[in-house]
Amino acid sequence: MTIQADIRVDEIELTETEGVQTSLVRKYLITNIPTTFSDTRRLTDALTAVGLPVEGDYAPANTNLICLGRHIKMEPNSTTIAVCTLTYMPVAQSKSTFIFSGGTSLSQETTHVDIFENRLFTSHTFAADDPDPAYASKTFTTGATASVLMPSTTMTATGTLDVDYPDAISRFYVGSTNSTYWASNPPGYWMCTRCDFEAMAVGVGQVHRWQFTFEFQYSVVGWNVGIVYIDPRTNEPPSDLVEGTGYKNIDWYGSVDFNYLFPNT
Repeated sequence: MTIQADIRVDEIELTETEGVQTSLVRKYLITNIPTTFSDTRRLTDALTAVGLPVEGDYAPANTNLICLGRHIKMEPNSTTIAVCTLTYMPVAQSKSTFIFSGGTSLSQETTHVDIFENRLFTSHTFAADDPDPAYASKTFTTGATASVLMPSTTMTATGTLDVDYPDAISRFYVGSTNSTYWASNPPGYWMCTRCDFEAMAVGVGQVHRWQFTFEFQYSVVGWNVGIVYIDPRTNEPPSDLVEGTGYKNIDWYGSVDFNYLFPNT
């Protein structure tokens, strides 16, 4: 006979906090459990019962609550009946899907251009009676740099992946920028700067599950690597640099489609 699961309507519990449903407990009576195997195996089989929700299922009519845990035990004095308690919590507390958190702060940067991408420069006309005839009455213009504060946003995503080699995943993402439009920004503005992982299930013969924490950082000017010619006499860039020769970007960072693991971010 097929293992069946029927909800116990009189044992449903719902918690609401400040107008938001924050937890749900549902209990199911599971019947027709085969007695062929040991008690532990019977409980494992019972979790496959027809009609029994599984991890990741949403609560009825509430997509903010998700099934995060199932606790099952045999009924007293029975070898074929068990009770399974399902716990639903907010999606933000789930580790089976990637949940983001983050913040923005100011960081100090050095720039050769203003906010409109115009080159920075300064000029000075020396006095006619300057003791150095090479400078007297002459006007010199040179490029300049400025130390500015720029907003820097960091986002952290925590979730689980079923993989055998978590280190390979971390190396694939860390140091790469977004290759497609992601998190409201075009390619090249987000970089994965860190990835940590820890084991959740690594038993022999079972799926290896790891909890990952990815860190992403946003740059308001993008992550292109720029190089600029510096005049050795002034230790500043000349004011008449030509794009593509006097200053240019070089390819250094790889790119990854972040939407593959983190869609709709």
